[in-house]
Formats: sequence, C-alpha cells, structure tokens
Amino acid sequence: MTEVKSEITLKFNELPEATSAPNKKVELLLTDQNGVIFTALINAKSWRKAEADATAFSDWGGYSQFRDR
Repeated sequence: MTEVKSEITLKFNELPEATSAPNKKVELLLTDQNGVIFTALINAKSWRKAEADATAFSDWGGYSQFRDR
C-alpha cells in the first residue's frame, strides 16, 4: 500500500460518519464515484464547526422552504 499526503477540497451532500483518532483528530472515510476509498484526518474542532454549520444550514433551508409555500 502506498501512503500519499495531499491537500484536497472535498464536497459532499451530507456529513459522513466520523470516528475519533489520536492527537485530537477525527477520521472520515469517503468513497468516490469509482469506489475509491479516501481517509481524511481533520482537527476535531474543525469537525465540530462543520457539524454546527450543517445543522444551521438545515434549519435555514427548512425555514426557506416553509416561507416559499
């Protein structure tokens, strides 16, 4: 197995499952359209912010849908 470190930008529709990792990190497993699995280690603080942002956006989206009716 070859290990490569790279900086990439990921876009996804919903937050993936996260597991705790050493050194205050969170591990994410992401699969692309070809079935290639990527492992991402991110700071736990960044993950908590992403969860909070996703929750806030969900609430905003729900409000927006309600107002359009």
